[in-house]
Amino acid sequence: MGGGSSAHIDARPAVVFIGDSITEEGSSVANGFVLQLSTHFSRRADVLNRGLSGYNTRWVLKVFDRSWPPHETTALAVLWFGNNDMADAELGTPMRHVPLEEFKANLASIIARTQSKCSRVVVISPVPIHEANYRKEWFESNPEPPIDRTLATSGAYAAAAQAAASEAGCVYLDLWSKFQAMTFDQPAQEEAKGDEQAKDESEAAKGDEQAAEASSPLAGFFHTLSGADLEVDPQENQAWGRLLRDGLHLSEEGNRVVAHELVALINYSFPKFLEWSDSTDSLQRHLPSCGDVTAENQDTIFGAEAPAAEEPAAEAPLAEAPGAEAGAGTVF
Repeated sequence: MGGGSSAHIDARPAVVFIGDSITEEGSSVANGFVLQLSTHFSRRADVLNRGLSGYNTRWVLKVFDRSWPPHETTALAVLWFGNNDMADAELGTPMRHVPLEEFKANLASIIARTQSKCSRVVVISPVPIHEANYRKEWFESNPEPPIDRTLATSGAYAAAAQAAASEAGCVYLDLWSKFQAMTFDQPAQEEAKGDEQAKDESEAAKGDEQAAEASSPLAGFFHTLSGADLEVDPQENQAWGRLLRDGLHLSEEGNRVVAHELVALINYSFPKFLEWSDSTDSLQRHLPSCGDVTAENQDTIFGAEAPAAEEPAAEAPLAEAPGAEAGAGTVF
């Protein structure tokens, strides 16, 4: 803390996402879910993406220490594995497959190593494989079964991930179930237009509270089914396939849903963590707020001064080559 009126920290903690290509794409594609989450940590934490495309839990255990943030403190870690481990050894890349029981044991080890360094840990389930889209994208030359990833197999690995998270006592986000339990209010190509129109109409017709809800990035986009609706057959409710651009990796809509679900889960599981407040449970602003700096405290509020940097030594002029003309051969 400093000498101002609001709480602050002198060094930012890390928020780290560790996973496979789905995590890696969270920062490498437009509107990726990691990029969306990073807005919640502006000036309060360094958001690091440690997604490793094609990696399984066996490989991640070998490079875990090299993937972990160098920061003194890590405030939150999100682990997302199983999407490669589940790939059938005979139909896919053999060395990428990790048997179910080994996957669970590996994930438990990754969780334990993470918990030894971070108190807030979230585990995400593998995605549900949308078989029609997956086959079209990856097995177009083979339109008949089998394929190396299936909805049933992804469900088995999701159950193993949930068991590992539960046994470790950490938070679990069941995207495998949530994706399949979503329905949509209009076709994907009408989403942007429909969202804007719905927002305008809602704000004009409803009160402040309802208007605020309608202004959410997900207003008019989807709603989560509940109760008896959860009994819907995922093979009949194929609309959720739009969340996965190729049956496996997140579409732009899928990234929006993941970001939304993660923020909701973090707010529920770690109350006040994302709030801008002086609570010890909240992430604090890095360095004093400009509003806390006054003419009287500007020499003390920033703490001890770092040693003054030494003036760089003047470089000796380059010797001119014989016969060289000014500017000759210069490349900018």
